[in-house]
Amino acid sequence: LLMARLVSQVSFQPQLSVIAGTFKAALNDLIHFVIILCVLAAMIGSALHVVFGADFNEFMTPSNAMYTVFSGIGTEADAERTADQTQFFLKEGRSDSSSNVARRGLAWVFIIIQPLIFRFMMVMVMS
Repeated sequence: LLMARLVSQVSFQPQLSVIAGTFKAALNDLIHFVIILCVLAAMIGSALHVVFGADFNEFMTPSNAMYTVFSGIGTEADAERTADQTQFFLKEGRSDSSSNVARRGLAWVFIIIQPLIFRFMMVMVMS
């Protein structure tokens, strides 16, 4: 919010108004991107709650599951929690585990998608 105010305040200067014009032109696409990202994260969080809610504390409630997905997409700062999740999903994703195909598939989807979305967001921000 502060950055948006700063950009709008310095838009009186012609060279800096290019930044505000670029944000204004891209605002519609950015809003749609954020909406799609939120819907995707909510769907993955709900699926994780339904499938793994009884086995993993961070997926016990739908709000905790969605928070875990959003925090995993937005930041990778909590290395211990990320390592615990990865170990849990790797254990669930093994073909010799007692879990069914749906649990194994969802575990692998979460293992693969979470870091890719984070890196995709970083590429989008940096470009």
